[in-house]
Amino acid sequence: MEENVIKAVSYFSAAIFLVVAITMFFVTYTDSDKTIDLVNGKISDKGTVYVAKTADYNENTVAGAFIIGIIKNCPGHDIYIDTEYIPAGTGAVMSEISFVNIEDYYTAQYIYGPDGEIESIRFIKK
Repeated sequence: MEENVIKAVSYFSAAIFLVVAITMFFVTYTDSDKTIDLVNGKISDKGTVYVAKTADYNENTVAGAFIIGIIKNCPGHDIYIDTEYIPAGTGAVMSEISFVNIEDYYTAQYIYGPDGEIESIRFIKK
């Protein structure tokens, strides 16, 4: 019986400390009104709390070292680097990749097929 009372008192104390800590945070924080309004709005709107921006993979700038890493890890798509062609499945066995300068920057363009999947990746030296 005594153990249950001690356990109940400890749980109650922990809950009180948690409420006090959260209250103190909002009281001491200078923009607490904005934060409380934001939290209340997100809870009551029943909408998404976090909205992600879709990634645009076209026209990304990558380094030559990134391209070499893709080639060494056996690409799943055909790769075009300026005028050079590397078919899908070519991996670390490809010995001649000296045409890729690791210090240069390339623009990456993803070419999509009619089904919406990536067919090939084209890297053009900047």
